[in-house]
Amino acid sequence: MTAKEAIRELEHMKQYSTAKAIPALDFAIKALREQAEREKE
Repeated sequence: MTAKEAIRELEHMKQYSTAKAIPALDFAIKALREQAEREKE
């Protein structure tokens, strides 16, 4: 699974998660986006 696919999956999970889980999902999405940017370079 690529970082882009993982981000898409986390964003999908976010729609069905509880309010308590959203900050953790946001953090994971942010970390994966940063990793994807580093891989591009």
